[in-house]
Order: sequence, then structure tokens, then C-alpha cells
Amino acid sequence: MLRLRAELDGLIAHLYGLTEEEFSHILSTFPLVAEEIKAAALGEFKRGGLAGADGGPPPGG
Repeated sequence: MLRLRAELDGLIAHLYGLTEEEFSHILSTFPLVAEEIKAAALGEFKRGGLAGADGGPPPGG
């Protein structure tokens, strides 16, 4: 469940056109969300989120 949430969060951040810095700042504003979840979401954002959203490899991968 953690991975799915992280993938979705990362994908949504990409869809909104956020930079890594912007997404990191947004994640930091949710004090009740566990750091593990925030780190996983940021990791998925960096990876491309949901394996490129089409089931294929992430962008650049």
C-alpha cells in the first residue's frame, strides 16, 4: 500500500508540473504524514512515478 501511495503521489506531482524542490516543500507541510511516506513519494517522483504511467519503464530508463 505504501508503494502504491508513493507512486500515485509522485505521478500527481509530475502531472501538476512540480519541480523536485516544489514537491519536497509541499511534502514538508504535512506534519501528520510519516517521514517514510514522504521519502517514498519523493523517491517515486525522482524515478518518474508509476513506471512512466503507461506500465513501461520510467522516463530515461
